[in-house]
Amino acid sequence: MKKFRFALSGLEKVRQARVDAAGLALARSEAAKRAQEDRMMRLEQEMTSTATASSREGVLDVSGLLREEQYVGELRRQRDETLERIEQWITVVEQDRQELLKARLERKALERLRERRYLEFVKDVLRDENQVTDEAATVGHERAKEAA
Repeated sequence: MKKFRFALSGLEKVRQARVDAAGLALARSEAAKRAQEDRMMRLEQEMTSTATASSREGVLDVSGLLREEQYVGELRRQRDETLERIEQWITVVEQDRQELLKARLERKALERLRERRYLEFVKDVLRDENQVTDEAATVGHERAKEAA
């Protein structure tokens, strides 16, 4: 019996590798975005705890307050930079997600083509088997006629 061979099996492997690579790229970009979000939360917490510490009672230390204000200013600057990075990573994540979707659609199209070709193969095999069976039946019938 004939064996099914898909002519585009090499392309299937390439498409699967592309899906895998796109999935990995998406996972990496999402992890980078999460890391920036974690950094943002830490900066916010540090700013909150610094502001709470400055509302202490007692003697005012002007130079200490100035250092504290500079520190809070630096934290705000870092927070703003982190926010920009998060926005950039959101864009990258969306691009990676679209790339993964595109790669999956291309792979799926090739899978559907493989299925259609396999069904055609099965039909051809069944047609060939029916021909062989019909020929054998015809030969058997003619032999039976000759013997009678």
